[in-house]
Amino acid sequence: MKNDTVIYLLALLCLCSLHAPKMQAQTLDGGWDLPEEKIVKVRAGDDVGRFEAGFDFGYATPLRLGYGIKMDAEARYNMVGTPWDFGLQFAILGVNSPRWGVELNSNAMVSGHVDYNWRLWNNIAPYVGLGVGYYDGTYLNPINASGHDGKTISSDSAFLSVRAGCEFWDHLRVTAEYRQLFGGAPSVLSLCIGWSFFGGHRR
Repeated sequence: MKNDTVIYLLALLCLCSLHAPKMQAQTLDGGWDLPEEKIVKVRAGDDVGRFEAGFDFGYATPLRLGYGIKMDAEARYNMVGTPWDFGLQFAILGVNSPRWGVELNSNAMVSGHVDYNWRLWNNIAPYVGLGVGYYDGTYLNPINASGHDGKTISSDSAFLSVRAGCEFWDHLRVTAEYRQLFGGAPSVLSLCIGWSFFGGHRR
């Protein structure tokens, strides 16, 4: 009788040992153990759309303070994974400073821009940028008339752009810009507000 009991106990132990791995797997599959936490680091620029386009409208003036307007449309390419974007802009502007006899009216301004963005927050993204372009228009600039006796002059030449601004909620943009025009034309300051489409943080 004792031998039968010992044999029975040994058989029971063997059976339990065979089923032990299956019980452990069932425990894991049952979700009783918490999964290991994964840490994902998101770099600035990883979560933005690749292409965007927008328009701006605002106040412009010669350095000799006056008044005027600037309007532009721009397409931008965001380098995903980096804080950089590249843009192509078409703009028109007209400025006047009656006190100093300065005027500038552009038929067209085409320029390329590169911007550095601080995309550290979901709703605020400051940026700074540089650009170079070409303009065609007329100007009156007695300070740089160079013997033209203050007459209106037709001109087409290059210009440089320095700008800084901030984008709010992925769409609303406020931009301050300085344009150094060559060929004797007066340089221009502008402050514009605009709207951007398609870009911003991906949902």
